[in-house]
Amino acid sequence: MTRVSLQAVFGAALAFGVALHPVSSRADTPPSAAAIMDGVENRDDGKDMIAKVTLEITPKQGTKRLRQFVMMRKEYENVTKMVTFFLAPTDVLGAAFLVFDRKGADDLRWLYLPSIGQVRQMSAESNRQSFFGSDFVYEDLSNRDPDQDEHKLVGSQKVDEWDCWVIDSTPKKPRGLDFAKYRSWIWKTGNLIVRQEYYDGAGKPLRRGQVQSVKQIQGIWTWHQGTVDNLKTGSKSKMEISDVKYNTNVPDERFADSQLARGAPKP
Repeated sequence: MTRVSLQAVFGAALAFGVALHPVSSRADTPPSAAAIMDGVENRDDGKDMIAKVTLEITPKQGTKRLRQFVMMRKEYENVTKMVTFFLAPTDVLGAAFLVFDRKGADDLRWLYLPSIGQVRQMSAESNRQSFFGSDFVYEDLSNRDPDQDEHKLVGSQKVDEWDCWVIDSTPKKPRGLDFAKYRSWIWKTGNLIVRQEYYDGAGKPLRRGQVQSVKQIQGIWTWHQGTVDNLKTGSKSKMEISDVKYNTNVPDERFADSQLARGAPKP
């Protein structure tokens, strides 16, 4: 299952000055919206992965902040496990976050903060909360299960150099969510989400995610730089992934809540 995505947009037929081409009714029928979303969810992205991440947070007013952490992911049957260990700055040094992204069930999340010296299991509602003060939310790191939403293919559109399917999605259970609908631009070749935006019930944009750069690493298409704009507050966060390595046989023990205090693996 693919992980580490940006989430969300529901907009007009013209977006960012590029025309949206409606779905053709000719014999060369495009895949269904469900099939496209399943392609994103189930694309080959290795049995496991380890990478370094730099997170830059730029508020509308105030001082820019940086976060650096190591991220590890491993695939299991019907669950993807991912853990992050923070390296800098000092106010988050040693903090760790663990998520079990379970197919067909709520994700499980744990947070370790050195200041309190204990692991805390997070509530299911935490998935839409800010990830360590950034404009990313916790769900962005584990991806939203496509079965949670109704999807409609509305056309195709070019986003930078990527030829994309455009899909509108509406949550099946909207209660408690901070958005009403979203639109995704999915790169046809790599099955990667390269742009998303969230909208409220009145159609007002809330948050915009955009991938800036994609690389092929060990034969796997990997986004390594992306931004999220909070359109309500005017703040912006950029995430850059480097030193990506796939299929390194990350030990299973690294994905246990009891191991979060150990910190990042040695280089």
